[in-house]
Amino acid sequence: MGLLLALCITMAGCGGTKTAGSAREDLSVAAASGMGAEAPDQVVTLTEPTGQTVTAVETASTANFDYYVLALSWSPQHCATPAGNRDRTQCAGPRSYGFIVHGLWPQFERGFPQDCGGSAAPSRQLLSRMMDIMPSEGLIRHEWRKHGTCSGLSPEDYFAVTRRAFEAFRTPAGYGTPSTTLNVKPSVYKQALLDANPALGAQHVAVICSGRFLQEVRVCLDKNLNPRPCGGGVRDRCNVPEMIVRPLR
Repeated sequence: MGLLLALCITMAGCGGTKTAGSAREDLSVAAASGMGAEAPDQVVTLTEPTGQTVTAVETASTANFDYYVLALSWSPQHCATPAGNRDRTQCAGPRSYGFIVHGLWPQFERGFPQDCGGSAAPSRQLLSRMMDIMPSEGLIRHEWRKHGTCSGLSPEDYFAVTRRAFEAFRTPAGYGTPSTTLNVKPSVYKQALLDANPALGAQHVAVICSGRFLQEVRVCLDKNLNPRPCGGGVRDRCNVPEMIVRPLR
């Protein structure tokens, strides 16, 4: 995941701040976007680990935040909810999704900036290009307004960085494309994540459940997309003896 980013743009200001723990609120997006109140999880199926290291040069931000959280949602969990039943693109189309990008969130050590404003918006072409890893135009627009505007980057650069971060992540073998329901201890699943992504340590990753079900994985990255310890409020939230990983449809 050691990605170097080059072009720097300074952000002119941020909106309000929320605690990092309340990032769960991000799972609630207006119904008009086609996502449910619990989990706008979108996730493309990742390839199995190749052992290759990504060393691309992309856009680094000098905006006023400390690090990024890459939030990866488990699509089968979203598709099992009432919101998923209404989500034709992600849950009833020809493609079966595993992990998708929920968002790339600028963070403070405690809390995070949001809704930083600006006149730029993702173009129609950019929306179309991002649908393979964020299969909801409503989600893409929402993530740009709430989080991308605080990155100090243009929409093109912000979503290019998002894609770089996503493509550097590897789903553990055996968990990326399950055809049947899996029951696994959260600690075992997290260790499998670390084994598949040797650059990551336990302090860099949080596993999130919705009840007993895997909902999301969050990865903490510096502005160059190198793994770094998560700040306050970004932690494991899966307090069950075994969690359930829903299969791909």
